[in-house]
Amino acid sequence: MGGLEMSLRFITGRTGTGKTTTMMNEIADRTASEPLGDPLFYLVPDQMSFTSEWHLSRHKGQTGLIRAQVTTFKRLAWRVLQEAGGITREEVNGIGYRMLIRSLLRQQKDEFILFHRAATKKGFTDQMETLLKEMSRYNVNPDAFQTSLETLVQKNAPVPLQQKTKDLYTIAMELEKRLGTQYVDGEGHLRLLIEAIPHSSLIARSEVYIDSFTAFTPIERAIIEQLLCHAKRVHIALPMDNPQEAFDSQSLFYSAAKTRQQLVEVAQQHQVAVEPDVHLIEQKRLQSPGPRHAEHYFDQLRPLKSDNQFGLEFIEATNPRVEVNFVASQIRNLIQQGYRYQEIAVVHRDAETYEQLLATTFSQQEIPYFSNEKRPMLDHPLLEVTKALFDSHRSNLGYESMFRLVKTGLLYPVDASPLEWRNRIYRLENFVLERGIRGQRWSTDSYWRVKRIRGMETVPVPQTDEELAKERDLKETRDWILSLVNPWREQLEQASTARDYAQALIDFMDRAAIPAKLASWQQQAELESLHEEAVEHRQVWKEWIHVLEQFELMFRGQELCIEDVGAILEEGLDQLCFSKIPPAIDQVVIGQADTARYLGIKAVFVLGVNDGNYPKRIDHEGLLTDEDRQFLQDAGMELAPTTRERLLEENYVLYKVLTTASHHVSFSYALASLDGKPLLPSTYLKRLQQLFTNPEVQQVSQADFEGDSPRFVNHPRSALSGYALKRYASQELNQPLSPFWGQVDAYLRTSPYWNFVLERIERPLQKQPGIEKISRETAEQLYTSVISGSISRVETYYSCPYKQFASYGLQLQGREVYKLEAPAMGDLFHAALKWISDYTTEHQIEWASLTRKQSYELAANAIDHIVPRFFHQLLMSTSRYQYISKKLTRIVASTMNALRQHAGRSLFKPVAIEVGFGLGEQLPPLTIPLNRGGKMELRGRIDRIDAAKIEDRNYLRIIDYKSSKKGLDLNEVYHGLSLQLLTYLDVATHFADHWVEGEAEPGGMLYVHLHEPTHQTTEELSQQKFEELELKSFKMDGLVTTELDVLEAMDQDLSGHSDIVPVHVKRDGSFGATSKVLSPDNLKRTGDFVRKRHRQAGGGMLAGDTRVLPYNYRDKMPCDYCSYRSICQFDPQDPRQPVRKLKTEKPVDILEKITQEVEPT
Repeated sequence: MGGLEMSLRFITGRTGTGKTTTMMNEIADRTASEPLGDPLFYLVPDQMSFTSEWHLSRHKGQTGLIRAQVTTFKRLAWRVLQEAGGITREEVNGIGYRMLIRSLLRQQKDEFILFHRAATKKGFTDQMETLLKEMSRYNVNPDAFQTSLETLVQKNAPVPLQQKTKDLYTIAMELEKRLGTQYVDGEGHLRLLIEAIPHSSLIARSEVYIDSFTAFTPIERAIIEQLLCHAKRVHIALPMDNPQEAFDSQSLFYSAAKTRQQLVEVAQQHQVAVEPDVHLIEQKRLQSPGPRHAEHYFDQLRPLKSDNQFGLEFIEATNPRVEVNFVASQIRNLIQQGYRYQEIAVVHRDAETYEQLLATTFSQQEIPYFSNEKRPMLDHPLLEVTKALFDSHRSNLGYESMFRLVKTGLLYPVDASPLEWRNRIYRLENFVLERGIRGQRWSTDSYWRVKRIRGMETVPVPQTDEELAKERDLKETRDWILSLVNPWREQLEQASTARDYAQALIDFMDRAAIPAKLASWQQQAELESLHEEAVEHRQVWKEWIHVLEQFELMFRGQELCIEDVGAILEEGLDQLCFSKIPPAIDQVVIGQADTARYLGIKAVFVLGVNDGNYPKRIDHEGLLTDEDRQFLQDAGMELAPTTRERLLEENYVLYKVLTTASHHVSFSYALASLDGKPLLPSTYLKRLQQLFTNPEVQQVSQADFEGDSPRFVNHPRSALSGYALKRYASQELNQPLSPFWGQVDAYLRTSPYWNFVLERIERPLQKQPGIEKISRETAEQLYTSVISGSISRVETYYSCPYKQFASYGLQLQGREVYKLEAPAMGDLFHAALKWISDYTTEHQIEWASLTRKQSYELAANAIDHIVPRFFHQLLMSTSRYQYISKKLTRIVASTMNALRQHAGRSLFKPVAIEVGFGLGEQLPPLTIPLNRGGKMELRGRIDRIDAAKIEDRNYLRIIDYKSSKKGLDLNEVYHGLSLQLLTYLDVATHFADHWVEGEAEPGGMLYVHLHEPTHQTTEELSQQKFEELELKSFKMDGLVTTELDVLEAMDQDLSGHSDIVPVHVKRDGSFGATSKVLSPDNLKRTGDFVRKRHRQAGGGMLAGDTRVLPYNYRDKMPCDYCSYRSICQFDPQDPRQPVRKLKTEKPVDILEKITQEVEPT
């Protein structure tokens, strides 16, 4: 029971009437009169402790605090428990609590009724932790769950709620059991404080001032109850107008008034005297008429209107970026007017949108700031190392986890050059990707043999000295990494308890000298004046150790499996955030509107006052719905407010920010989000604007920063985007800059730094995109006077000269990856068909004599022969690739079945397979003379050459196998984009005497599409019909001669539409429109034209043509899939960027052009 001198005193009044000042005045006066008197505790919310301490220590000329102590509920608990006992219990902080919940959910999953499926799902731990913390704050224990469950059953509450309550009871019981009497959770010390206060002599001689709260949780009310009974006097400041507001849930001050009513009842229950309220009326904080009027009438049903809005502004911005730029410009204006940064606050309710924008903009415009938003440690290399270690074990040393690990930079040898090791890691990564290294392959030397293999490895070739040196380098790097990782894996396999796993992590960190490296990074950051980064390196190690301590504390003596440990530790690490350094004396403060509590603020900018932020959209209710909460409250359990109750409190949030600053309040909203979605202003803004006769709303757009006469440019950085646009426009229109931007230009050029920035901005404007060339001398040094390459190189030049330069001149190549890609698949098909051809030749088997079954057997034997020799045994590496091998067998078998039918109907017979031409090949290169003594030597490989003798004349045709369907377009031939088949035919006829006696005429060039045909039909197909459809699907595409006897030799059944070649012969002997034929003269002219195209390409290369000049043909561009786009910086939106727009013309018109170029009149 309270004694006579114990009392409760309320200091009430609307926000800004001086409640905090009254308390601070009293504390300062009493401290001044009796510096060593009984303790005076000033109890405030956590987020206000630093600011309150700073202001109280300087209030009324004080120079420090001796008698008065600023505290929070938690700090008060520590202070009292140190005196009364109970502080010896180890605290499980948020990280340990989180890991414990994750573990309990995994362990109790099978015990749950409703939560069974969700227990281990991502995000469920978040929801469960939120609810359990709420229960702890509201002093709800397992017994309360049990009692409520019994009541719910009696009242026939919904079954899902009963099941949910039972599951919550299960986990609450387990949680209490695990915490026991040795540990306390985040709220545990508060419960201990309730028990300790009656035994505390410190509290017995103290007075407590409680400020800046509007409501208290049940556990906080229980503490205040004990303070009322045992402290000398308790003073509580509450924002409210009238005690009767406690009975009106629509009232602005309902929450505070209800709190007062609850505390009065507690005081009366314990016979503690309740002093008359000190009710403050005069508005002292708000000095400007606009905010003062808005505050007074904010909650009035029939407010008076004012015509003086001074000090209160409404801003309509086009988007959040413009909104933040405007705020930055206004802050700089206020500073010029004499404000200090520490007198300015920025608040919002959308951290995802505004925090990064504010940080970037304020940093660029040199506005010092402090934000309460904590930044996660997730991306720090130390946490990445820890997660990657467990992932590497889980993935059996898979590529992603291993290189997440080594790319952190924390595994390099201590005395090694970071640059050298970074390059080592890149080389290692390229090799691992190319060879598919994982698991045992990491330590099996046979997989680390460096030997360049493209497709098939037929004849073993010794390694070069360069390859041997590269292999040694790779193995050294690998061995260093494995010397760190393998002991970790061994320890992990033997570990069973939390201590074992923690020790394995510590041992790994010691082996890799990671503490020393972090210390080195910290020192380097300090040398470079990167103080925040230096602090982060120090913090992250300390917090990492703390996670291990909490892990060991929570799971001491328990048997744990590796999978659980990885998941539990990851849950803990994900919660780590960098601690904010307390704000410097002069910084703008940034905070959330809900929790922001400031003192001494003169100007506040409230961002994002949009619908969905004010009032705050509550997207979900968590594990307990509003209906659930109502049932539980009816069953006697006090919980956090429901969604409806929280919405009623939204009025007060806006009221609170309205009354934050003494002189200037700015409310701003965006018309669209950063991604362009339309937004609406908050309805609260309309209510505020209705308080004024002619409310002024200032509209701000990007033009205010970039227009001819921008309003809000007051820092060089804020001028840059507008300056760049105006410089670009002035150059395009050939006009001078406007007077304003001319002055900006002149001003910026006076500074060496900004002058350098302007030069960087202007550099792209001073060059015409896409027209760069290198000199002929440079080109000859790069290529020599002999251009050597494949036909693909020439085609690449015609698709875009720069692409040819990057690929063949600079030899920039992408990484080879250990997977089956289109070019490699093509190599495999070619190898299979060559093996079949060699086999049938050796055994004197005619393709026409083969059966379907024999075709399949040959295909299967070919694939079986190739797979072990193909690209480092790729097709044997996984079950998926083994399945693909079977599919490839079916494709080769289907193709062989079609080819045998082709052979049975054709007089053309294969005379050569896989014919190479070029240096060191069966045939010499195709040599094209160039100007000034240069020449081009072309190489290639012809898949198949067929020959036939017709009326004493030899004819050759080219067959090219393709894994995708392809045709021959004369438009593409004319523009140099498809030269391969015509070049191959040229080479074959030029060297015809290698396969036939005497000369040979060109018969045609054809593509064979290698595939497994499918047919969509609603009818049942006979075997004959199926085979007809199958044959048609393998009809070859390309160009053939118009000589009818030659065509009949290609398809002896030719009548009307051919099933084999692209020919349709009408009854009168003419060719149908779908025929793809050329006369012998046109075939020869086209061949000569292709040689001319080669000559032009070679001349362009030696002349230094490196233009970024892609084509556009039928809305397709080579840029769509180009690997070099990030290098050439081609911009399709830039009208200055040249593009070769190719027209689609009729074959007859193309042939006429070719004739004119080959045989000019």
